[in-house]
Amino acid sequence: MKVKFDDVKPYIIAEIGMNHNGDLELGVKTIKAAAEAGASAVKLQTFKTAKFLSAQNFDTNERQKYELSYDELKKLNSVATKYGLDFFSTPLDNESVTMLNKLGVSMFKLASADINNIPLINEIRKTSKPVIISTGYSDIHEIYAAVNMFSSLNNDLAILHCVAKYPTPIEHMNLENISLLKKLFPDKKIGLSDHSRDTVIIPAVAYGLGARIFEKHFTLDNALPGYDHSMSLNPVEFQSMCQSLKHAKVSLGSHRIVSGQIEVEKERKTGARRSIFYSANLAAGSVLTENNIIALRPGDGVSVSCWNDIVGKKLKRATKEGERFHWDDIA
Repeated sequence: MKVKFDDVKPYIIAEIGMNHNGDLELGVKTIKAAAEAGASAVKLQTFKTAKFLSAQNFDTNERQKYELSYDELKKLNSVATKYGLDFFSTPLDNESVTMLNKLGVSMFKLASADINNIPLINEIRKTSKPVIISTGYSDIHEIYAAVNMFSSLNNDLAILHCVAKYPTPIEHMNLENISLLKKLFPDKKIGLSDHSRDTVIIPAVAYGLGARIFEKHFTLDNALPGYDHSMSLNPVEFQSMCQSLKHAKVSLGSHRIVSGQIEVEKERKTGARRSIFYSANLAAGSVLTENNIIALRPGDGVSVSCWNDIVGKKLKRATKEGERFHWDDIA
């Protein structure tokens, strides 16, 4: 299945990562909760520990507890499909790319840490599947290099701004990078891999800047043991984020060149605008000046925008203070 990212509707990824804790039943429950919270897709991290961590790495033994077999991934894929979610993963080694491709995942995610991992990129390229690139840890040259490697095969490609700090304080989110990525890669879908704990401000601002893909770590319970549970969103928080993105989408609307008069303003426009009234009793032949006319609500008479066309004109009739100006009053 080919995934198509919308130009308007947010595509929201629940990043389960390793929050299944190597427990298939917990994985099933987490996927179901992600669907109920409003996710468009669920994403895991798939790896063979010995293929991406050396024996000297600080957590090599611990990581092995989070490996999932092909059959386990197949089960989780079927659960995601049952609940209407796209299912995919971040492979951390070539063997996992092969396994996920055999499984028929809808796309691949390239982790921030692997944006310069040429052998892994080459393996993902062979699948000809859509790819999402995260850009944490990267400078702009590394981003260009990775994009170029995938673009050469004309893959569907999305690029996510990411700050690889877990969790990321709001003041370090650097969301202006979304605008930069849109400018540098106008033909790519741009999004945000968000490691902040915020569910309202960051998603809405990112959407306003042009992000359309949103990835957020998701857990069934923040109190669970494991790598990412404490910094992930629980179902209630994730649902709040989805609602914020829904409101952000609706609030953008369209600009006035497209929409003209904004519909909800129409009923108040006449009452809010001003018409021209006389501010003094005037005799016929009087010259209208800024001192004897005034702009007052409502705006259902001669518009105040005609002010300069009226000042200096002579009255044909006598008028009273508080009376509306009419074009027939002047010669």
